[in-house]
Amino acid sequence: MNTRARKEFILNELSVKGRVFVLDLSEQMNVSIETARRDIKALSDENLLKRIHGGAVKTTSAFEASFKERLSTNLNKKKAIGLKAKELLHPGLSLFIDCGSTTLAFASTLNDIENLTVITNSPRIAKSVWEANNSTKIYMLGGEYRGETFQNIGGRVIRQIEEFNTDIAIIGAGGISLTDGISASSIEEAEIAKAMINNSESNIVLADKSKLNNKSLCKIAGLDKIDNIIIDNISESQVNEFKSRNINVINIKI
Repeated sequence: MNTRARKEFILNELSVKGRVFVLDLSEQMNVSIETARRDIKALSDENLLKRIHGGAVKTTSAFEASFKERLSTNLNKKKAIGLKAKELLHPGLSLFIDCGSTTLAFASTLNDIENLTVITNSPRIAKSVWEANNSTKIYMLGGEYRGETFQNIGGRVIRQIEEFNTDIAIIGAGGISLTDGISASSIEEAEIAKAMINNSESNIVLADKSKLNNKSLCKIAGLDKIDNIIIDNISESQVNEFKSRNINVINIKI
């Protein structure tokens, strides 16, 4: 497990448990105690956690700031990706939309497509869809509310997803890898995205180019499960790599 993956693991443990200990992390990540301690210090220096004796605790404001920062980063690119995804839709479709900054940008584009049904675990996305087009039927998936990322998570959300069969799932990704598929930094988010993909006829991944060739901690699905990837400003050679694996990529030049 490299440094980036270890940091994601620590942050995910914190998001679930609220507190982690150096000794436990050392065993879980199969690294030395000193390595685990250095990782915690590095995350503390980035204001992503608070160090305590023997470990660290979650800093809610830091997690919230991290997600809020994503919401305000590359807005023009995310809106362009959302508009391109909208071109693949037509009236009467049913959609899953998972929680993410790019999927939120997509939600705001649905102003002129009639008779849509949207199912989401994100109150912000539900609100954005309603404000864009209040004729849309919206189902809110209920569960444990995670305030720092503005979404509902947990087994109850998964069970509700399994009660639906949608036409399209619109999924964000923390990482996209040709060999390892799409991934997320949080186990809960990965499980929700996976359930949406498994209960949809077609799946579209929205991501900016910073996610390409990255692998987050938790796997969502292999690329064979994805029908379209909409991404910005990748090279022609990168597009051809996807095509050689029969993966459809829509590359937006911004």
